Amino acid sequence: MTIQNIKALTRNWVGGAEANRSRLQNRIPAVLVHQGKAQHLELTDAKAFLYQLTHNLDNHFLLDIDAQESVTVILKEVQRHPISLKVLHVDFYLTPEHHA
Repeated sequence: MTIQNIKALTRNWVGGAEANRSRLQNRIPAVLVHQGKAQHLELTDAKAFLYQLTHNLDNHFLLDIDAQESVTVILKEVQRHPISLKVLHVDFYLTPEHHA
């Protein structure tokens, strides 16, 4: 199993207007869920994520957060626009090996 690397940044905003601005900059809003808490993230390269999503047979990814921390995550859900099928939002779970 090869784990694909994805780069992400921490975000401090929640909401539609900021999410739309983010998508215009080729970024995807995302959430990392661990121990019942959600960490809000932004995937920095939508095209690279979509390539990995379509070519990766597994749902495990290595998420590089703020170029400081790398964690193994499981893809939970990809939300898409109903007509254009563009990715609107991604949810990840932290793998059990990272739980304390």
